[in-house]
Amino acid sequence: PSRACTRTRAGVVIMAPADYGLVGPTFSVDFQVHGSNRLEKGAYAAVLVNNNHGANFTLNTTVPVYGASLGLSDMSQMVYDISVVLMGPSGKYLGVYNLTTIGVIRSDSDARAEDTPDASKSMKWTADEVHERLKRRKMVDEEMKEHAQSLANLMP
Repeated sequence: PSRACTRTRAGVVIMAPADYGLVGPTFSVDFQVHGSNRLEKGAYAAVLVNNNHGANFTLNTTVPVYGASLGLSDMSQMVYDISVVLMGPSGKYLGVYNLTTIGVIRSDSDARAEDTPDASKSMKWTADEVHERLKRRKMVDEEMKEHAQSLANLMP
């Protein structure tokens, strides 16, 4: 899902990873901000992972398209929502975002490393659970889009 701002005519495109895609524990979030030259100096893009702050990228407001990449490593095996949100210089949300949902699958050696006593105490997901959760989320999202379209078709 994506939301562009008509007031500023800016938008965010997440180039990678693909929505509902599967990745390894180390990957990059690549995105572009279209219309960055229409934003105020000091505007930035915030990358959120499951609604937790990941990183901020100060936008180059002299170019029409700004691209950036955030490398993530040693991610746990589970499903993640990754959002890129545009913020004004004062930290005010500009109403522009994009979201991608991905599943992280670790190899057997990665999974063994995650089971060490030093590993986080977070819930452990099997590869099958990641696949099933992604499948269900995609189905729900598609049904919501169909419902919204049917409601829009009822409007005069």
